[in-house]
Amino acid sequence: MDHNQQLAAEWVTPQEAADYLGVGKQTIRLWCKEGRLASSKLGYRTLRISAASIEKLMATTKQN
Repeated sequence: MDHNQQLAAEWVTPQEAADYLGVGKQTIRLWCKEGRLASSKLGYRTLRISAASIEKLMATTKQN
């Protein structure tokens, strides 16, 4: 996913979030655990990341 593209869905998979941010899936999971990204567990192994929290993280990062 190109950084200039908007995230189409309200919730995305860890892989989609990782591709968008240019980091690994483990980094995404760590950021969720730390509270940097809002996420929701939908099942035993199913995690979804809030697209709004990804955009907020990107905006915060660009300001620094």
